[in-house]
This record gives sequence, C-alpha cells and structure tokens, in this order.
Amino acid sequence: MIRFDTTATFQAEFTANNAFASTVFTDPRVFATVFSDIVRVPAAEFYKGPYSITPRMDAQVLPTTDLLMAHDLTVETIPVTYTSNTYGGKTVVIG
Repeated sequence: MIRFDTTATFQAEFTANNAFASTVFTDPRVFATVFSDIVRVPAAEFYKGPYSITPRMDAQVLPTTDLLMAHDLTVETIPVTYTSNTYGGKTVVIG
C-alpha cells in the first residue's frame, strides 16, 4: 500500500499478473494499464560533458557511449554573418 498525505489521502494496492498491472483506489475509480515490454536499464555513469554544441567544419564527438544523459543535447544553429562588400552586394560567412 502506498499512502500520500496531501489535501486528500491516496491509497493504492498494486498487483501484477504476467503483463497486466492494476491499481485499485479507495473510491470507486479503477486505474489499469498494460505493459507490452519491460526494458531494463543497466546502471551507468552520467555524462559530464557539454550538453550544447555549435556545429563546426571539423567532426565533433561527444563521448556518451554507455553513459546516461541528464537531459537533451542541444545542437545550436550554424553561425552566419552578412557583411557588405565593395561591389555593393553582401558577403555571407558561414561557420
């Protein structure tokens, strides 16, 4: 039994039968779910490197093999600058 003391008491009994798990609440509501697969995640260290990178002309490798990520990786936009040139046009620098 799990009990949470907030503004109301939540009591639930969890049972499992093969691939079926159900929860019965103390009031008439019933919550049930079916799990198709069980995925076990082995214990691993957390990735401690940067979580934000900007693309470059050379390859970048983030050493994340067999590590857990604490949150999403962000790949920033490629830096682009525009400057006027002597011919009255624009020069674009990418990177």
